[in-house]
Amino acid sequence: MAGEFGLRRVLNTISNKDIYIISHSRGASVVLSALAEPHFNEKFVKDIKEIHNVDVENAKELLENKNRITCIMLAPAIGLADFKSQEAGNDSFCTISPQVKKMHITINNTDKMLKKFFGFFADKFNPTDLGYKDNVYNELVKQYTCFDKTDFSGMESHAFNSYIRSPKFKTMLKANSIALAK
Repeated sequence: MAGEFGLRRVLNTISNKDIYIISHSRGASVVLSALAEPHFNEKFVKDIKEIHNVDVENAKELLENKNRITCIMLAPAIGLADFKSQEAGNDSFCTISPQVKKMHITINNTDKMLKKFFGFFADKFNPTDLGYKDNVYNELVKQYTCFDKTDFSGMESHAFNSYIRSPKFKTMLKANSIALAK
């Protein structure tokens, strides 16, 4: 909901700008829900309305304001399911705003949080395999041309500070034309 009702509202006030969004872990879900049109199943819509008094079907659409959006998703704790429709029997991918020019993610097969070391409980939590497995990225590249990746494998920490202090992060910033302060 933070993406649809928060970040999207902010983005709708900006037009014809270069916008850079950097997220970490579950923040990737917020970014994705702001930039895509998620499809929710009926039970979810009903439960959210009853429990939180939020009508997700009345969220404002992301306006096509001619922005050029670049997303850098560090340790994205989302998965293939986050890009698919949640309606029963519908296996289609969601539509991402054409304003999104790049989604640059990190892959890290040694990040213990993304690996879900919880064993038995792993399937009870949200998917995290986009940030952990190349195969999810490879599937998404077939659907979306805006994806790019940088491999952070070898770094075991999931901490935001570890990601942004990595020389690889600085390389990602430069690759996405983000100037670094000297």
